[in-house]
Amino acid sequence: MKKIIVTHKNTDFDALGSLVAAKLLYPEFVPVLGHIHTKRVEEFIRIHKDFLNFTSTKLIDWNNVEEVIMVDFQEIQRSEDLDNIKNKDKVKWFIYDHHPEQNMEVKAEIQDIREIGATSTILCDYLVKNNITPDFLTSTIIALGIYADTGKFTYPNTKPKDLEMASWLLKNGADLNIISEYTTLTLEENHIDLSNSLMSNSEILNCGNIKVLFSYYTLEDYVHDLSLISHKLLEYYSTDAIILIVQMQKWIYIIAKSNLSNFNLIEILKEYNPKGHYQAVFCKISNIDINDIIFKVKNKLISYKLSKIYAKDIMSSPVRTINKRLEINKANDLLLRYGHNGFIVIDDNKKVVGIISRRDIDKALHHNMGNSLVKDFMTTNIISIDENTEFTEIEKLMIKKNIGRFPVLKEGNLIGIVTRTDILKTLYSKEIKSNTYSKSEIFSDINLKEKMKSFFTKEQFNFLDFISNEADKLGYKIFFSRWRCKRFNIGK
Repeated sequence: MKKIIVTHKNTDFDALGSLVAAKLLYPEFVPVLGHIHTKRVEEFIRIHKDFLNFTSTKLIDWNNVEEVIMVDFQEIQRSEDLDNIKNKDKVKWFIYDHHPEQNMEVKAEIQDIREIGATSTILCDYLVKNNITPDFLTSTIIALGIYADTGKFTYPNTKPKDLEMASWLLKNGADLNIISEYTTLTLEENHIDLSNSLMSNSEILNCGNIKVLFSYYTLEDYVHDLSLISHKLLEYYSTDAIILIVQMQKWIYIIAKSNLSNFNLIEILKEYNPKGHYQAVFCKISNIDINDIIFKVKNKLISYKLSKIYAKDIMSSPVRTINKRLEINKANDLLLRYGHNGFIVIDDNKKVVGIISRRDIDKALHHNMGNSLVKDFMTTNIISIDENTEFTEIEKLMIKKNIGRFPVLKEGNLIGIVTRTDILKTLYSKEIKSNTYSKSEIFSDINLKEKMKSFFTKEQFNFLDFISNEADKLGYKIFFSRWRCKRFNIGK
């Protein structure tokens, strides 16, 4: 066999799905499977062995191999037998992987390395482009790889392409019952024992704004699928990340996972030759005392620096305020005019004395109390923050107090405001479009006029400006909608 397809040892479902997909793309190549798999993959292979029809690595004459397709890995040492190829420079290499952090150790003829949820997704993309339609079982195996490596599309490395390819596979008959059966994580008795021991040794470390569950343990026997335990513990403690250090027999294993894209586990554990990607890492170490590893990793976590975000970085300023003596009717007019959800209320000395929300104003209007003053309906129990209040503290405060906006004060003076919209924009690093009015949608009069000038002709704009001025003189509000403009020729 001169042309083969291989994957990494400790074969997981993404590796398995990638092997199957690559075989469809390259029918002249022979899929080769090693003997070290995760437990659930081993169970799957035993039932589907006749269908899979993989060739054992023991049957390969490695000296005759001329072309190799590597799926779901790039580093020779991660395979069981590729080191048996003596003249690697004479071999044609093809690489498909979703671990851009790994080091490519061979010169590839073709390579497709994407930052995406699963390698199965990459190869499935080629099936679509080449109009190759898999049968229902092949579709199921490839989908298993995508579902497993994206955590059923919940891991941060999941991309739209993962869902697109999974949808395509479902259309081709992928069986969700099988996928659910093999991606459901269940703990066996030895897993439970080790989990209890790790929980006894665990502590939550604060790494800047990030909370990391850190634990370690030594045991005599080997327990498979440490990643299963790490997943369950991460879910149980609800921390941002987890690092487990476990010594079993002569080997020390480090399993690390992160739910944050800005917490690079590869960098933190680089001393121990980590495998995987920056949010999911595996290390296998020998000839080092476990206490030395525990000490170094723990200190690195404690000293880890992540740039902090403060109120002054996300607040809006200057802040539009209203006086406490303003009538409710006029406060409502301002809400409609500027698109706010509420206002900071000040006294005659421009000191903050309260907050009034849209809900407060609606309540007053509902009871026909529009002529009442803002001070009669505002909330006076103000919770303000300092410009140097950390983002995480603001977020916690907002959840605990169920308050939608915080005045930002400096030496008692109002310098800004932080709202729910600011929190969401920071969390998701995107503009948030609210279904209700929000302060992020405010335009000053000057800016709005400039926008209108760029949209309308000079004659049209002057006409609109004339109507606006006349309406102000008469005390009327005037609104223009697209529907009206279509039927009213402003140009004439």
